[in-house]
Amino acid sequence: MAYERVNWENLPSKNTPVNADNLNKMDTGIANIENELKLNKNTIQEQQKQIEQLQKEIKELKGDNSSWVSLGNTVYYKKMGNIVTIRGYSLNNVALNIKGYKTIATLPQEIRPSIELAFPWTPIGENTIGLVRISLDGTLDLYSENGTAWWAFTITYII
Repeated sequence: MAYERVNWENLPSKNTPVNADNLNKMDTGIANIENELKLNKNTIQEQQKQIEQLQKEIKELKGDNSSWVSLGNTVYYKKMGNIVTIRGYSLNNVALNIKGYKTIATLPQEIRPSIELAFPWTPIGENTIGLVRISLDGTLDLYSENGTAWWAFTITYII
């Protein structure tokens, strides 16, 4: 119920007498506000706990750059639970001579998928689609039809 103000008037007015009805109305309004404040405080505390938990989970998922594991000069991976992210790029902006499949890394056993995976990528400067392929034996291959390519990719999958 919304609080209705008394709108007190100064003496000598008799429109707003200081009596039990008016004082109890104020007392009830103050008690209601106090109860609402307690409820809001509890809600805020609970939401703060939820925010802190979510921030912790985000931090764990996000990690930092030191959590990337190198598979050579140009390929890195990060494993977060059962989610694996692999990124690779042309080293020092040097194009790689790729015509057909070229193995660029071998994945450790603990991040190999249970099925062969292929992801499209666009070789920079080419009008073709390439493939990043992960074989069952853990080889990570790039595929390009045309030959020399600048390349970069990020792939994520669940193991």
